[in-house]
Amino acid sequence: MSDLATNINVNTNESQQLKRCAGPLLLWGLGVGYVISGDYFGWNFGIAAGGFWGLFIATILMAIMYITMCLTIAELATAIPFAGGAYAFGRSAMVPGGDI
Repeated sequence: MSDLATNINVNTNESQQLKRCAGPLLLWGLGVGYVISGDYFGWNFGIAAGGFWGLFIATILMAIMYITMCLTIAELATAIPFAGGAYAFGRSAMVPGGDI
């Protein structure tokens, strides 16, 4: 195990657990909010600026980038298993002498 992983694990407590607070209703509400905000702030401008096919190509490119980001975060979550998400991955990568 690298020195970075050893230092991070020393600072964590075995009894600390993440608290699950987001239920199905909250997640559903967030999804609806994202769709509504995307409709008002992104899709209408995209149709006006690029037309149907321009927005279609942009949506496909964004979907590819989003899937790539999700798969990258999933891979990093298994390689660096501690809470913190993208901040923790960045902290691990930017530490002087740190390696992943």
